[in-house]
Amino acid sequence: METDVLNAVPTALIGILGVLLLIGSVLLFTVRRWEMAACYLLFTIMEQQFGLDMGFRLLDYTVSPMDMLSGCAVTAAGLRLLGRGRMDMVETLWFLVFLGLLAAFVHGVQSFGFQSATISYRRFFYVSAGITYMLSFPWDNRDINRLLGLWTVAALMLAFIAITDWLGIFTAPVGGDQVLINAFDTQRVLPASSAFILAQAGLIGLATWSRPGEGGGYQRLLSILFLVVMGLLYHRTVWVATFAGIIAILLLQPRALARLGVPLLIGLLLMLALWTFQTGLGDTSLATSMKAAITEPFTEDSSYNWRVEGWQILVSRALSDGIATITMGAGFGVGYARQMGWALVQYSPHNFYLEIFLNAGLLGLGLWCLATLETGVRIVRGGLQAAGRLDRTGAMALLIAIAFYNIPYTLGSEQGLLIGMLAAMVRPRSGERA
Repeated sequence: METDVLNAVPTALIGILGVLLLIGSVLLFTVRRWEMAACYLLFTIMEQQFGLDMGFRLLDYTVSPMDMLSGCAVTAAGLRLLGRGRMDMVETLWFLVFLGLLAAFVHGVQSFGFQSATISYRRFFYVSAGITYMLSFPWDNRDINRLLGLWTVAALMLAFIAITDWLGIFTAPVGGDQVLINAFDTQRVLPASSAFILAQAGLIGLATWSRPGEGGGYQRLLSILFLVVMGLLYHRTVWVATFAGIIAILLLQPRALARLGVPLLIGLLLMLALWTFQTGLGDTSLATSMKAAITEPFTEDSSYNWRVEGWQILVSRALSDGIATITMGAGFGVGYARQMGWALVQYSPHNFYLEIFLNAGLLGLGLWCLATLETGVRIVRGGLQAAGRLDRTGAMALLIAIAFYNIPYTLGSEQGLLIGMLAAMVRPRSGERA
């Protein structure tokens, strides 16, 4: 009996310390944002970019650091919002996005159980929690530049890991066994979410190239590195999202074409130099990979056709479930199982909009699109707070790139920080509290 009591004491102490840590984190995040933002980026890269399992068992469930961070961030955001006056329209829409996804999670718990609903909801919780948290703070030029600085540091780290892996110096700890089907798969040493962080850092730098007389020379030069590394990772959808961002820059600043031609030409010359160097050494992998990446979408068994077929199956099934499912969704935990030929495919359909529709219905999808549209319209109209590293052009390029990236992928947790910042940039400054 005494032994059982003694064994229970350390467990109780650990539980008390855990509760105190959570309370302390909530209080810290309520008054300060950068500790949370830095931890979000760090754990996202470790857990989701590289697939490292950092979770621990608690009451038969696996709890990850991102679960705790997101929960603390939402609680802190709630405390901050309680101390403020009314919310602006863009804030209200993004807050409704959070509530809509949360309602779909509750629905999923009732229909499919807590564990199934939680597994499906986690990524959406992380993103919506990040948006809500960042919107709870006022933003000035220094704050915007600081977050973009964190983004640049993360991109530098990812670029370093990719380059050292290609050179055979270091192997990137990408989670899971990579299935090698196409010639370019061996070059994909980082996942698409990592390539997208590189693309965003590159777009931020390109936007400064388009503004004559602006500072930030190192950001401009680094944008070339980031875009070249992103291109050589062969995530073709990230190519498309990046191209859409560049088009947005040119549309908002038509005279930027001449200035943007310089970094784009330098990047192209770097890739051609690498191509020539590899070919001279008898290595034709770059040429083979590039050819395969360009021609694969036009084959009958391309990954694009396979994805579209899966989307059609899932949409048809949701539409056949009735008006309630179409409007409100089936709830998180419904799963994505679909029979494709002889195979039963159960993993993500690789479409953020489709996943929201299946889980939260047209209501959840409509709220997300309205919030994105409201943010974009305000950016185009110029009603935003610009910083040295990001103006209307750069902000719109990032938002357009995110919108395109959502078509074949689900957003990484770190994107909630960036979306929250973009939404805060278009929020009226009057009436804000620190």
